[in-house]
Amino acid sequence: MFQILILNDSNESNKHEYEKKLGEFVLELNRRAKRIEILENQLRSIANGATDFDRSVLSQTSEKPFIDIPTTLSTTEMTLRLKKLTITETGLKHTSSIDPMLFLSLEFFDFELQTTPLIQGPESVFEYSTVYDIVISNLFIHYIETEGITIELFEVKGVAYDQKGAGIISLKKLLETETPAMISGRLRLLQPGSKDTVIGQLEYQLEVPFSLIKALKTQKRRLTASTYLPMDASLPSSIYNEIEILIHRCSNLQSLTKSKQLPSTYAAYQIYDLQPHLTQIQNKNSNPVYNDSRSFTLPLGVALHRYLKTEELQIYVVEENLNKTAKELGSITLPLFPLARNQSIKGTFSLVASDGQVSDATIDLSIYWKYAYTFNDENVEIEQPVKNFGFE
Repeated sequence: MFQILILNDSNESNKHEYEKKLGEFVLELNRRAKRIEILENQLRSIANGATDFDRSVLSQTSEKPFIDIPTTLSTTEMTLRLKKLTITETGLKHTSSIDPMLFLSLEFFDFELQTTPLIQGPESVFEYSTVYDIVISNLFIHYIETEGITIELFEVKGVAYDQKGAGIISLKKLLETETPAMISGRLRLLQPGSKDTVIGQLEYQLEVPFSLIKALKTQKRRLTASTYLPMDASLPSSIYNEIEILIHRCSNLQSLTKSKQLPSTYAAYQIYDLQPHLTQIQNKNSNPVYNDSRSFTLPLGVALHRYLKTEELQIYVVEENLNKTAKELGSITLPLFPLARNQSIKGTFSLVASDGQVSDATIDLSIYWKYAYTFNDENVEIEQPVKNFGFE
């Protein structure tokens, strides 16, 4: 009887301890849920143009708050000055005289095509200025990542004219600088259809005020924040795309562990510069079925296309032990270049053990675009073709 009383007291004590810990866990989960909701609202505020975040926008329910997208847009001015045009000896061989009559055309974004006054001679010092009143938008960010200011050189022949050269002033560096810039440079004007025949050189000066740098930085920040949010169907597909990554299952994971116990595992990976993603843990299973599906919104442009052509996606299968320590069981490295060609990556792949040896364990996954991926680059060179991968 005395032993029964001791056991009852022990059970009652354990029950109180369990209820106490359960309450602490519930409190911590609620606290984390609040924190996550605050961060999501902060991201939405940044993506929609807010500079300060008001915690009062935190909803008291699980419903996401409606955010009014501002209709006002930042406007800035950028000044381009053309200073000197020099025709090379090679260029003079392609003109009708040694003292040609020339003019330049300027094409930029959605502004009207502009032309300079007539310029005479193989070497001309002149002053031509144009001011671009820019409306900052995601489309403009995408444009300067992929395009620039196109300058074309023409020779006048009576009432006709012929194109002799062309070049592009790149503006990508504007997204990297944080201070006002006075950029001076020499633009090589290449013969149409040639990559190395220099017809002339154009000296220019680009004046970029702090207001433009700040606006570009802010818009880029909004664009980055938007990649962490679900894609809005109303956004232009030319600016974003969604990539779907599905981790279906693993097989024969027992072959990767020395323990006789079945492993408790999860898969982990990181795409582009986004946060790492972890699947749910599957406890004590040598053939776990994860059925993990995740969609990532990515900003289209040169940076993403270069990433797809040159980088690889590493997916790790991790074992979690009873003491909550994690150990890598195996991994797979997938070249991403098929995605740059609007192909999918699907199949069952052998996992590489931590010692670098290909194992009998496998992982089944799918990676594909939600919308057709297009980019104006047909020359994707692959040094070493990859075998045993499922590309469609």
